[in-house]
Amino acid sequence: MSRESDVKALKQLKNDMLDAAGYAKLSKQESDRGHEYRREIENTKFVFKPLPTNQEEVVRNGFVQGWKEKYGNPIKQKRSFLIVYSIVVLALSAFLLVDLFGQLGIVFRETQAFFAEESSIEWLLLLVGTVAFFGTTAYLPWGLKEKKDEAEKITFRYAAIGFGVGGFLFGYTAYHTNGMLVLFAYPVFLVVGLVVCLIIHGVCVSKSKRPKFTAEQQEALDAAKQHDSDNAESNAVNEVKEKEKWDAWWAVRHEELKEKMIYHWEQSDVAAEKAETYLEKVRSSDTLGAGEKNVETVDWLLHFIQSRRADSIKEALHELDKMQQNEKILEIEREKYELAVQKARQEEAARREQLAMERRHQMEMEAQARRNADIQSQIAANTAAMRDSADRMRRDAASRAYASAETQARIASELSAIRLHDYYNS
Repeated sequence: MSRESDVKALKQLKNDMLDAAGYAKLSKQESDRGHEYRREIENTKFVFKPLPTNQEEVVRNGFVQGWKEKYGNPIKQKRSFLIVYSIVVLALSAFLLVDLFGQLGIVFRETQAFFAEESSIEWLLLLVGTVAFFGTTAYLPWGLKEKKDEAEKITFRYAAIGFGVGGFLFGYTAYHTNGMLVLFAYPVFLVVGLVVCLIIHGVCVSKSKRPKFTAEQQEALDAAKQHDSDNAESNAVNEVKEKEKWDAWWAVRHEELKEKMIYHWEQSDVAAEKAETYLEKVRSSDTLGAGEKNVETVDWLLHFIQSRRADSIKEALHELDKMQQNEKILEIEREKYELAVQKARQEEAARREQLAMERRHQMEMEAQARRNADIQSQIAANTAAMRDSADRMRRDAASRAYASAETQARIASELSAIRLHDYYNS
């Protein structure tokens, strides 16, 4: 085959592969669109949005909640009673204080003799105790709250203590002033106030469980009930109308979706058949082997032939094999190079470590040499000193030997003179 025919065959093979891939992709897209229309057909349902028919229930729940908020925690009701209770107790207490310490004798009949016997400090103490007793009697019922903060708890605790201490002091006063009836009356007032508060609380809680509606509220409930009934009737009529309208619309829409679904599936089948046709051409082509039938290989073969690096498909395959072999060799060489680089790095690190060790050893040897030089210089100095000492000793010895020789010669001369003298004089 000529170069032109080989190029033409390769291009035809490439086009067949590209067409097969393109039609396969188109088949997948058309199939997906058909399935989308099928899901729309299966999932589309009639949905009716009715008018609300629970307005009576909503209004009733609102009224019931308001009733429970009003009577479930009867703070206002108890507050109204406690205000009246406190005013009455405080007014009575003011009257009794004026009668007692003003010594009027209306209730407390023996005050003059009693206070005449008491000192001013005792009189003041009794006044404080009486005021505390009366005041705490008016305050303590206010402590009947379900929830109290810490400050209110402390205040209530001190008020209870004040009631007891003040009651004791007032009892002393009442006993000596003929006012024991008042002493017993105030605890009764306190108990009555507490009991009434508890009764109010129980009545309100019980009442909160049985709500009653006013005429206006009942009218609102009746209107809401009528509205619910009208909405229910409207829903019954509107649902039928909207269902009929939806059915008419859905009949048309269903056919449209069905036609679109069938159309896209048919297009998918056509594209799949075309893809299979081109794949069959690719499989039946003897231009290349089964292992080389891919777009990348064909592009390389065309490149080798069109760039005159090969004259035929066979030569182009050889070039491709060589290129792939070269790529493998390059990959191997690259791996070898990476290994060599890694080894060189390791050797460089080892060499640097060795140089560092040698440098440390050299520094140690230099330090040892300096120490040895110091020792040698010290030895030389000591040797020179010993040599000078030996020279001095030799000179001293020679001087002593010379003096000894002179002494011996003189003695010998003297002995000789004596012998001669003796010889000649004998």
